[in-house]
Amino acid sequence: MNVSLTLAWRYLWGRKLRTLLTTLAVVFGVAIIFGLNGMLPGMIDAFNRTLVGAAGQVDLSVTSASNGYFDPAIAEEVSDVEGVAAATPALRRPVGMPAGGPVTAIQIVGIEPRTAMQVREFAVASGRMLAAGDRGNAVIGLDTAEKLRVRLGGHITVPTVSGVERLAVVGLLASGSSPGTPEVYVTLADAGRMLGTPGKVSNVDGRLTPGADRATVEEATRRALGADYNVGGLSTENQLLASLKVSQFAFTMFGVFALIMGGFIILNTFRTLVSERRHDIGMLRAIGADRRTVLGVFLAQSVLQGVLGTALGLAAGYLLAAGGIAGITPIWRDTLHMDLGVIQPQFTPATWALAILLGVGVTVLGAIIPARQAARITPLEALRPQLAEVTERGHRKAVLVGWIVLGLSIPLLVWRNSTAVGIGAVFFLVGLILIAPVLIEPLSRALSRIIQPFSPATADLANSNLTRQPGRAAATASAILISLAVVVSMVGLIASIFAGFFDYIDKSLGSDFVLIPQGLILGGSHVGADQDLVDRIAETPGVSEVATMRIGMAKINGGQVQMVGIDPETYPNVASFTFSEDTSEADLAELGTGRTMMVNGIYAA
Repeated sequence: MNVSLTLAWRYLWGRKLRTLLTTLAVVFGVAIIFGLNGMLPGMIDAFNRTLVGAAGQVDLSVTSASNGYFDPAIAEEVSDVEGVAAATPALRRPVGMPAGGPVTAIQIVGIEPRTAMQVREFAVASGRMLAAGDRGNAVIGLDTAEKLRVRLGGHITVPTVSGVERLAVVGLLASGSSPGTPEVYVTLADAGRMLGTPGKVSNVDGRLTPGADRATVEEATRRALGADYNVGGLSTENQLLASLKVSQFAFTMFGVFALIMGGFIILNTFRTLVSERRHDIGMLRAIGADRRTVLGVFLAQSVLQGVLGTALGLAAGYLLAAGGIAGITPIWRDTLHMDLGVIQPQFTPATWALAILLGVGVTVLGAIIPARQAARITPLEALRPQLAEVTERGHRKAVLVGWIVLGLSIPLLVWRNSTAVGIGAVFFLVGLILIAPVLIEPLSRALSRIIQPFSPATADLANSNLTRQPGRAAATASAILISLAVVVSMVGLIASIFAGFFDYIDKSLGSDFVLIPQGLILGGSHVGADQDLVDRIAETPGVSEVATMRIGMAKINGGQVQMVGIDPETYPNVASFTFSEDTSEADLAELGTGRTMMVNGIYAA
């Protein structure tokens, strides 16, 4: 084993540039898997901290299963549950602030002062807490006051459905805000008026009696309220959180493809090494080295490269995660109006194991086939040149399998099913890789004829080099094939998303002007507007038609959906839909008959 390690190190050190370039392929794949998957756990953890913080650190929290608003009378039902000492309704909603201000968003928290103080402790540092008859007053934390640059007795400006409203700061809390968006406490009546949801709440907070079992009380509350409510915290079925988890899977797959590309590069490199070291291998066999020793030389070399590339990839991945978080955080804050605080990269044991196993494993797997070929070389074979006809025989079975896989991919690609097309694309790619050795010679001849008139010597030399080792040339071409496939698929995916989005906008929005918030994401931290704004726009000279929409969340058969409300009479005057199946423009009128809806293709599927 010492001989194998010594020779492996000498081979690596003897070709420094080749070793560096081959190792970089492993570094790239490991960095993507380790780095990108190190970003998301930290972001998900910060997001969950913000959700938990929004619950007010109370003993019990009840929210709508659809993340919507509900009747505050639910608080009385919660308070009647055995083990609940007190319950209070609350209305929480993030609100985007005007651009250029000290913060991008705040969280309006409407409370019923009398019952709220029975559930939570409000440590007032200066001023007073809210009273039941307050109107236009607010209480904020000391940290929020510092962010908003306001003092006790001052005023803060908050966007509402009726326009901008000034709130007088009557109290400062020593405990400050929960992690994430700065909180502004107002009375429940003020919150409903400002947010356009009078008489509605977003959650009910409760305090347990001393000695009560939390699990028992939560289960009793669930039985009392039914399946329309979540008990024990805020809903985890947040669309943004789900998107982050999907992204984690996509990042892993992208890193795996990058490592597969690196595996082909390593395979080609070790093929070259075996070809170059044939005489060395023959001498080792002649002086008594067995096949296991020769196999150990190349496997040891692959392990050394895999360990080195994985170590460098882990370091590069950490830098990638830190840099990615630093770049995404301001975009998240400005676009989604969410301040998640300081986010640190988090690397779970699964991320470590996946990156290390794939980094070292792909390197060793890429070297196994050339290493086995090297172990089978005898001293006499080492003295003879390796002919293309000899090596081509070993590819016949793989080529046959490749043609079969290609044949299977064609019906899958033409099938009008996204899953089938995805499987067909993978089959087509694998088939091309397997038949690549037999394509080298005809393609090389065709290309050499193109180059022949300009440089005959170069064309002949390139053709002979490629056809002499078609397996090695095929491995190189396969690495390039996978690289281009990954790049083209990513670029095509992004281009298709943007093209489809703008095509949808062009088709569906036939209006001359569209008034939207700062971000294109409707709902969320946007408070909307009341009828007064609609009337003022309609009275503007040159405006003939005005239409509005309202957005909310609901649940159908256990799945969360977005509900969009429109006026079927006025909306078609400024916008239109792209219909499918047997639906037409005339069906819009049925929305005005009550208890009817139109769904998009995603819901229909």
